[in-house]
Amino acid sequence: MDEHLFASFCVLIDDLPAGMMIQTAETQRHIIEDDLRKQRILLTEDIRSILAFCNFLEAIVHGSSTILHEMSTEHLAFYGKVVRRLVEAGELHVGNSACKFSINNQAGIVNFTRAP
Repeated sequence: MDEHLFASFCVLIDDLPAGMMIQTAETQRHIIEDDLRKQRILLTEDIRSILAFCNFLEAIVHGSSTILHEMSTEHLAFYGKVVRRLVEAGELHVGNSACKFSINNQAGIVNFTRAP
């Protein structure tokens, strides 16, 4: 079932207006967690990746500095694109000098930092 989960997640998120992305990611996280709890799906690398990204977004929304790492290049590229869209749309607030967003494809890291 999950062999196409990442591709489906990408289409779902990519087709949304930026204002709906965070809530939709949160909803998808809850659905996946419920499916895992009820053993309807197995915890694969794609599912780990999606859950990590959803947790990454949640951490940013709640004001934390966070790093998303150990992702495939494909996943990292997509997540970086989503975060850029969210920042550009004002859905993730990085406008002050105390915030920094960066992507390092070579290291496989998406980093979002807030100064204390």
